[in-house]
Amino acid sequence: MVLHGPLYLQHFGGVPQIVVPDNTRTVTTKCSYYEPELNPTHADMASYYNTAVVPARIARPKDKAKVEGHVLITSPSTLAPLGNRRFFSLADMREALFGLLEDVNTKLLQKLPGFRPSTFLDIEKPALRPLPEKQYGLAYFTKAKVNLDCHLEMRES
Repeated sequence: MVLHGPLYLQHFGGVPQIVVPDNTRTVTTKCSYYEPELNPTHADMASYYNTAVVPARIARPKDKAKVEGHVLITSPSTLAPLGNRRFFSLADMREALFGLLEDVNTKLLQKLPGFRPSTFLDIEKPALRPLPEKQYGLAYFTKAKVNLDCHLEMRES
């Protein structure tokens, strides 16, 4: 499995056709009920991975109802036990969190046969497109003004 790209694409090992994030400032530059405007970096990343980003509409929880339901299931089982622990690295925190997620994922589903991982592998994984060979390079966009001497100022980050 190729491990690069945004963390959620790495974790699932592929690219979905549509990503539905919250309609937040990290994703959109203009929050609009009908046509939210993606920020340039997020739009560039979506273009690179050949996926559509359709932010959830403001105050419309049905746009991402399954995700909200899973948050209600996983939060008490994962975040509550970690509440008083201190982590000194992101890797340690991820290891503890994924250990607790493993416990949540081994419980039988109520409305579907099997467990969450088996359902993902049987239904959703085949629909994912493969990750590109090269990792997306984070792009920074800025508005530039032309100076009086007709020059632009370029900065390296």
